[in-house]
Amino acid sequence: MKQKKAINIVYLASFAVLLLGVCIFLFFFIVKPFDIKNIDQMETVTLDDYLSKQINSQGTQTQYYVLVYSEESSENGNIEEVLFEYLNYERKNSDAYNLYLLEYDHSRAAEFKELFSIETPEDAPYLFRVYNEKKSTSYKSTADICTQLKSMIKED
Repeated sequence: MKQKKAINIVYLASFAVLLLGVCIFLFFFIVKPFDIKNIDQMETVTLDDYLSKQINSQGTQTQYYVLVYSEESSENGNIEEVLFEYLNYERKNSDAYNLYLLEYDHSRAAEFKELFSIETPEDAPYLFRVYNEKKSTSYKSTADICTQLKSMIKED
């Protein structure tokens, strides 16, 4: 009788541990608590240093992308899903190009207009590539930005 009780307790404890493991797995699979889900989680640059992120931790020259972003733009919702998909890809893949956030600054509106042809915050988002400390390829429409971000995600 005692042996049967002990076996039942072992089975019950094993079932409880298995159930807890499944619950934890489902939590991480569904909720994805470590994924980037908010624009505030992006690494930022300023108007003064957006061209100076050229050297990586190994001391080699690299290219990267900068997203000029304004919370006032009505186009934000059109790129966020693809943006977060790329940011999570970048976080998990060391060979992915870095993507930095440059927030529109009202006090420097003239510089944004001169550098990026952004007349008002509504003209954002604007994505461009930096290579050799110069702004090169740029993407102004949300469709072009989404297409470029998707193209940078390498399928395994």
